[in-house]
Amino acid sequence: MRSTRAILARKVLNALITLFLVLVINFLLFRVMPGNPIRMMIPQNPTLDPSYINEMMKRFGLDQPLYIQFFTYLKNIFSLQFGDSFRTKTPVIDLVMDDLTWTLIR
Repeated sequence: MRSTRAILARKVLNALITLFLVLVINFLLFRVMPGNPIRMMIPQNPTLDPSYINEMMKRFGLDQPLYIQFFTYLKNIFSLQFGDSFRTKTPVIDLVMDDLTWTLIR
């Protein structure tokens, strides 16, 4: 019979592997989608200066190699820095915390 410690260690390891896989899939999902994420954030203006698009790509780190983007993504996830909402222009963590109360109550 297995010890409780071994069972608990296996469950924790499985949970960490699952969490890592979810983070990887979430990261890659938005990288394989067609289109430019910067173009989706800014108005569809054909006269938009390409230097503005390049500046936005640099601001959001989309000009970096994929592995650096991934490590930045992990750092931001674990430090709860989710950025600002494109719709409301408020920090996403504030929106999550506002709704988390009602989620936990139910």
